[in-house]
Amino acid sequence: MSNLSSPLSSSKMLTKGKTMSFSAHDFFCGLGGNSEGASQVKGIEIQYAINHEPSAIKNHSLNFPSAKHDCIDIRKIRAKRYEKADIGLFSPECRCHSPASGKKAQDLTNVQLTLFEDEALHEQLVEEQKREESRLTMVQVLRMVELYDYQAIVVENVCELMKWHYYPQWKKQLENLGYEYQEICFNAQFAEVVGGHTPVASSRDRLYVIAWKRSLGKRPNLELQPAGYCGLCGKEVCCRQRPKRQNREFWLNAPPALAAQKDDAWKGCLGKYKQNYLYFCEYCDRPVEPYIVPAAFVIDWTIPAQTIGDRCKKLSPQTLERIAKGIERFGGETAFITSLYGTGTARSVEKPLGAITTSGGHHGLALSPFLVQYYGRNDASSSINSPVPTLTGAPRHALVIPPPMNTSFIVEYYSKGRVRNLCEPLGGLTTKERFGLVVKPETDQTPSIFDYRYRMLSVSETAGAMGFPCTRLGATKDYTIVGSNAVKHRLVGQAVCPPVMRSIVERLVDLLSSQI
Repeated sequence: MSNLSSPLSSSKMLTKGKTMSFSAHDFFCGLGGNSEGASQVKGIEIQYAINHEPSAIKNHSLNFPSAKHDCIDIRKIRAKRYEKADIGLFSPECRCHSPASGKKAQDLTNVQLTLFEDEALHEQLVEEQKREESRLTMVQVLRMVELYDYQAIVVENVCELMKWHYYPQWKKQLENLGYEYQEICFNAQFAEVVGGHTPVASSRDRLYVIAWKRSLGKRPNLELQPAGYCGLCGKEVCCRQRPKRQNREFWLNAPPALAAQKDDAWKGCLGKYKQNYLYFCEYCDRPVEPYIVPAAFVIDWTIPAQTIGDRCKKLSPQTLERIAKGIERFGGETAFITSLYGTGTARSVEKPLGAITTSGGHHGLALSPFLVQYYGRNDASSSINSPVPTLTGAPRHALVIPPPMNTSFIVEYYSKGRVRNLCEPLGGLTTKERFGLVVKPETDQTPSIFDYRYRMLSVSETAGAMGFPCTRLGATKDYTIVGSNAVKHRLVGQAVCPPVMRSIVERLVDLLSSQI
């Protein structure tokens, strides 16, 4: 599926009165998270979207009909195929970098296969070589950057990319192509909330490599400072990233000769939130947590949930155990979410969703409600007051719903998932359904676990948790997602959260606009 025109010798950088117009290429476009975020920035035009998968191109074209689309493997692009653009957006394959693959990368640079090796070892090495080929999609980014000579680029991937043994050489080659760059790690649950757009209600740590032409002579301001409330200062503040442990006390007590270097030393907050860095108040420099959007925000309470005892397809013992732990933990709350992957647990719907994976169906809703994750630990449930756990490409979160007390939580269905309160964001969304919603039954008696209502989170709920436009959640439009349920969950789990890309591209547009 191609819609190509003849190449042009220059980019489409136009001045319309006082409004600057910049063009962008979106490689590995997937569902269109990069394009959606970038297009929310005034003056950005998505010129081309490229992906090897027809379902991705179909969905992207439905949401960006004015863009040109090319269904092709980036490795097969041998010459300039598209008009030149100002900005390149890249989200190369992350599956073989991510811990979601379930396997650790091996350095094969000095490994050679012979006819005399053990057959099992031979198969293992061949498999790892195939996985390394997947990781080498990062090399294709450099090829496209060299071909199209962008003024600026953004590369999004999992934080584990920094452990790739070729990553230092990759960054060096980027410099050799005439670019300066900055790496930032950011959890999407803290992305800026802008009126008319859907906020993120999923916890999703990602690495962003932002590069710009050295010839521009300036650096963009890439310090993303989410808002939060500092109890010590008694007011709303900007939250600044700081290392969790690394030399913090040293820099706080540094002698005057070194004090000036503190800000530069603290810019390297690479890694994951709470594992590697925390947020601190801009005034008192004490720990503070940025505002979050709970999973409860994205849940559509009009979707019915069946009681666990009435289900035709019975839940597995592991899922029932997660739900039981969620009931024990969030029994007085309305709902919780279960994550259905790995060591999945339950979490409150007041928190963000966990990781949204590409297989979807990893989050179930249980009313009392809480969320149950279909992956990870056996206590994989969370409150609906938290962000949705990491969303994968498969349905991995279910909602457990109770009766009159309306206590719900989320159960996560993946390896390290947990039970979450609905006040938290969802955990990371994966490529499969991994979250279940658990809802408490409406009875004055102490309910049995089989009286709780339970269902998996829908595509519209997980897409909303990722920040894709949804009028039900206050956006001015609905993002179109088509295909089978499995395809839709996979595309959502693989996607980039649009609000984060919007914040980054805004800063690049400020940089490029200052040059004209």
